[in-house]
This record gives sequence, structure tokens and C-alpha cells, in this order.
Amino acid sequence: NAVLMPGNVIRFVLHTSKSDTLGTILGISRTPVFTFSAAMRFDSVYYISRIVADSVGSNIRLNDPCLQVSKGQPVVFYRTPMVIISDPGIGCGNEVEIAAVSDQSKVSWYWKNLSNQIDTVNFSDPDSSLTNVATTKPGTYKIIAEAKNKGCTGRDTFPVLFSTNPEISILNIECNDSLLNYTITLAIKEGKAPYNFNQITISDTLYKTGNMSSDTPYSVQMKDANGCLSNLLAGQPNCSCFSEAGTMSLDTLRICNNGSIAAGNWENNSRQDINDTIAYILHNDPGSNLGYIYDKNFDGRFSYKPGIPIEQVLFISRVVGNIKGDTVDINDPCLSVAPGQPVIFYPDPKPLMTPDLIACGTSLSIAIEVAAYQNFNLVASDPSRLQIMYDQSGLVQFTGTETGKEKIIWTTFNQGCTSEGIWEITLNPLPGYIQPTFECLPAKDSVIIRFSLTDPAGLMINNIKTF
Repeated sequence: NAVLMPGNVIRFVLHTSKSDTLGTILGISRTPVFTFSAAMRFDSVYYISRIVADSVGSNIRLNDPCLQVSKGQPVVFYRTPMVIISDPGIGCGNEVEIAAVSDQSKVSWYWKNLSNQIDTVNFSDPDSSLTNVATTKPGTYKIIAEAKNKGCTGRDTFPVLFSTNPEISILNIECNDSLLNYTITLAIKEGKAPYNFNQITISDTLYKTGNMSSDTPYSVQMKDANGCLSNLLAGQPNCSCFSEAGTMSLDTLRICNNGSIAAGNWENNSRQDINDTIAYILHNDPGSNLGYIYDKNFDGRFSYKPGIPIEQVLFISRVVGNIKGDTVDINDPCLSVAPGQPVIFYPDPKPLMTPDLIACGTSLSIAIEVAAYQNFNLVASDPSRLQIMYDQSGLVQFTGTETGKEKIIWTTFNQGCTSEGIWEITLNPLPGYIQPTFECLPAKDSVIIRFSLTDPAGLMINNIKTF
């Protein structure tokens, strides 16, 4: 809505006055677009005004007595925050504390993950400059920190490696023949090889320590190649005991609950004193301690009994200790327990129960109940006379080539355990009929309909109806 006289031009001015006069001029432009300059200060209010005056060459005459200045539009320039993420190191245990700093104090923080595994990263304080980052899977994740100042956003990205901590467990503590020294055999998993223990590099997942004095307690902790620490194992062995249960096979036994026998396998490397006996115990601890005891005997052969959990890993351990009655004394202070052989008892497949199958015609559809943990199979005794289509949800379609009785062999499966049985299906023929005849009575107010039906047995049934 500016009014221009001959010779006038329009320019835009960035200046310091909030009135309709010009303050300190910081920039003049043909368009109302200005950038921050060294003469300006962040967070200060400036104004953009439109001015009209005579031109001087390609410029505007600022001392024109008819200079017109519009009241300026306020504008504030904010500094874009600079963000730096401090190197957090490796996220051992899939978790790490990470921090970021900014050159501005009054900023809003936000953390996020730029990697593909979006759902596997969690931030404990995503709105703080300091947060814990946890992942559900190991790997390298690109972590981004954003700082916002009045809509101006600065960011930094840093790749963080997350790694699981190594885990160690004791497979065996062995005292030497003199009982003056002992060694520990350790199993190592997770983490990243090679591992380090007492400045010894270990590349394998099994490690046997050197001799340690039997009157000295042990304290074992390892560090993996990423610098992540394992759990700490500490204790005092009892080398005054001579008993040694030896070792069991670590191959998992899978047993059906139909009377099958779980026979433990072991090495012939046990050692007994004169008061000892050897027994076998079914329990639920994977190490060299007895967990909850479900059964015990002297031959290492176990079958399912009520109370034994199914589809859970149990263990058959050989134990060496003093005789107590007709078993071993599990409270013997020198009781030795071999880490057990894993065994899993599976439920017997349930039979497929169904009523007598009787069909009118040569086809029949049914739905049968199938236990969630098992699959099944159906086979006709004569596939040329009866076709069977089904899925594991229990929907079954029978289609015969002719009527009659057929046998169906069913089998259910669960982890190698099977159950079998036989069904019988009867495909009955449909009733037939002979084309009816019609006879009008003389009065022509009634009609006689004569027809015959043939039942499935082939008998003729005559019917006469008058209407």
C-alpha cells in the first residue's frame, strides 16, 4: 500500500528502532530477507521496515526529506546450538551412560536412534543431556543428540557399540591327590573372545586354572575383548574331601511320557572313599549343586512320574557321598555332584477323539480338537477309495469315490513321541425316487399323485397322495 512518486524506490531496512523512524541501520535489501551479521547480537530484537525515497544510482537516498518509513516488524536471531556427544565407550551389558554438551545453556534436549533397529533402543532420560541407553540386542547403533533453541536445532551423531557381558560358570573344582591344591574348570559364554583372566589370554570357551592352594579361597572374574567384565565367582573349596562324582554327558535326552526310560550317560572317572556310594538324582539345577529333587536311584534310569514337570530342562546327576539307609546322604559335607545331563520329558500326544463318522453321500466335513503342542496325520486305508484333505487347525474334508465303509489311520506327533489309532467312516447312499404321476379325479377338484422312493437299502416304498 506504499505510494510512490516519480523517482521513488522501495527498499527494506534492518535496524534497531521499533518506531516509524530508522534506528541504527544494520542492512538494506531489495527484499525483506536478512541474515545475521557480526554487528548484531543473538537474542536481541531488531526491526525490518519498508522505506520509500528517491533513488541515488542503484541505491536509495536515505537523507531524502520525503523519506517514508513503515513501523518495523520485530525479528530476533537465535544461535543454532553446537552439540558434542562425549565418547561413552562400549555399552557392556547392552547398556551405557551417554552425555552431550552444548555451547548454550538454555536448550531443550532430545535423544534418538538413527539405526534400523529402532524398537531395540531405549533412553532412560530422552529429554536430558545425560541419559542411559539400553538395547535388547548387541551391535553398533548410531545415537543422535539434538539441542533446540527457539526452533533452531543443533545435533551430533555418535556410533556406540553395545556388547553382552561374558558369563562364567564353574564346571568342576578338582583337588589333587595330596589335597593340598585344587584347580577350577570354567565354562565361558557370551561376550567377545578372546577373554582375559589374570593377564592370561583365553580363546576357548573352557578354561582350567592353574593349581591354587587348598587353604586359599578363589575369586574369578574375566574381561572380554571389548573390556566388558563377567560375573564374579568366589568361594572356598573343601579339599579335605576325597569324593569326586566325575562328569556326565552334556547331550540332551528327550523322553516321551509313555514309559520310556531316560538313561543318563557318564564318564567312568568318579572317586569314592570307603564310606561312599554312587547314586543318580533327577533335579533342576544345571551346575554342581542339587536343585529340587524329583527322583533318585542307583542305576541312572528314569521314567516319567506324576510331579515331574514336562517340557522343562531337568538334569540327571551322578552323586558320590556317604550311604544313608538305601540312598545317598545329600547332607554329606563331602557330597560331590556332577553337573547333570540335560533331560526333557514331553507329554504324550493326545489321541484324536471323534464320534462315529457317518455321511449321507460320499463326502463329509468335520472339525476335530487338536492339542496345541502336537501335530497329526490322517491316512485312508485305501486312498483310491477315500481322499482326505486337512490342515493342522483340525478342519478335515473326506471325499469317497463310492459308498461303503472305510478305515482311517490317525497319528499324532510331539517331539518324536507318537500316538496312533483307527477311525471308521460310513458313506451311505442318498435316497432315490421315481418320477411321480398325476391323475385328475372326475370331479376335477382333486388330483392323485403316485410316486415311489428307494431307501439306501434298495427297498421300494410306494406312496399315494390325494389333493
